[in-house]
Amino acid sequence: MTAAKGVGAASLAKASSLRYFGMLCPEKTCPMPLRPLSHRSPALPLSLVCLLAFGLLAAKSAAKTAPLPAEPASPAPVEAAVSRLVQPLVGDGSIRFVLIEKDRQRLRLLERNGEVVVLASYSCATGQNQGPKAVSGDARTPEGVYFVTRSFEDSKITVFGRRAFHLDYPNVFDQAAQRNGDGIYIHGTNRELAPNSTNGCITLRNQDLDELAGFLEPNAIPVVIVDSLDRLAAPGSFALSQEEIASLAAQAQPGAASSGPLALEALYLVAAGSQAIAVSGFAKPGDADSRFFGRLYLDRPAGGGIRVHNRVEPTAVELAQTSRGNGKTEAEAAAYPRDQERLLAFVERWRRSWEGKKLHDYIACYAPEFRSQGMNVAAWKRYKGRLNQQYKTIRVQLTDRRVEWTATGARVSFLQSYRSDRFQARGKKTLVLTFTGSDWQIRQELWHGGR
Repeated sequence: MTAAKGVGAASLAKASSLRYFGMLCPEKTCPMPLRPLSHRSPALPLSLVCLLAFGLLAAKSAAKTAPLPAEPASPAPVEAAVSRLVQPLVGDGSIRFVLIEKDRQRLRLLERNGEVVVLASYSCATGQNQGPKAVSGDARTPEGVYFVTRSFEDSKITVFGRRAFHLDYPNVFDQAAQRNGDGIYIHGTNRELAPNSTNGCITLRNQDLDELAGFLEPNAIPVVIVDSLDRLAAPGSFALSQEEIASLAAQAQPGAASSGPLALEALYLVAAGSQAIAVSGFAKPGDADSRFFGRLYLDRPAGGGIRVHNRVEPTAVELAQTSRGNGKTEAEAAAYPRDQERLLAFVERWRRSWEGKKLHDYIACYAPEFRSQGMNVAAWKRYKGRLNQQYKTIRVQLTDRRVEWTATGARVSFLQSYRSDRFQARGKKTLVLTFTGSDWQIRQELWHGGR
């Protein structure tokens, strides 16, 4: 997806050439109405008309025979400034974070696992006025590093769409700078998405937020909001020595009031502008379902060194933090079976149906609300059906499978190798799954090729 719906130069050139054949395009995609052919229109040589017509027929024929990709196109490599936003300190697991760029009106879900890759990208809308939020009612979107505190779902038709995720603005740094206000959300909309149109919130289309919702875990995933990556200074002042990293790891440990011993699995730095936060992730030994996240807010005193400006005690990500207006109750959501063998057996059944070109069995693996890369279940079925007709053989191999239990189901990530008689691709895929009461189903697919 792109950050704007503007018409590109190539599209305008194509529209201009189509005018000579008396074709019309929708007014919404043209800068001005296209006039029909008339005796005043410039005449084209007959030879050129024939060549153009032949080219259109050839392109149409080629479109019928050109091999379709096995997966939607992979996004381009991220900018160097994005790679600097998150730096692992302890542990080598994957780190997911959200980046919102106000100048591009774009929200991206990213993952750092050695390199930083884009898992998903959406158009969004931010505040009507430029600059970081300073006071209540200024219609500006804050800039910094934030976390979801609570999420809401509502079946009522409101201007806030179907979902809303509250951010912890003003955070410690905002308060120190005497920036105030509240009520900053990432939420959907039941209206047409318009750039720079909110009172300070971040707005996405309902269907896009539905895709993203499973990753917006309260107190867990950082949400980085910047005015522009081009104007974002490199966080060189927060380069940490090994001694400082060891000190932060010690300070991140839970206090005596915690619910039993916790093992530090990850510690990473998120730095944007003048804000820097060390995020810690813990697991409870013997309890695979428990996850705890803490935060250390950092600054550099004038005399040197690193100082913990404020500390958030590691807390569990609990189902009770989500308020639901409809759908499954929290008790029903908690009833999802944490049976890894059963879950992986479902993934294998999905793989076999795909490889065997059994379209009915393959599509049965997808939830009715499935949506990925702009396609719903019906569009996905048509797309895969065309592939089945085009390719004689399909081979799909999955390696390095990893299971992550979530509040609403599970995520399974793996390296996927796809090969047909006409196309091949290798990359990382993540399946976002939900439990229907009798079996698992795929709610979303995330793909990054070229690994």
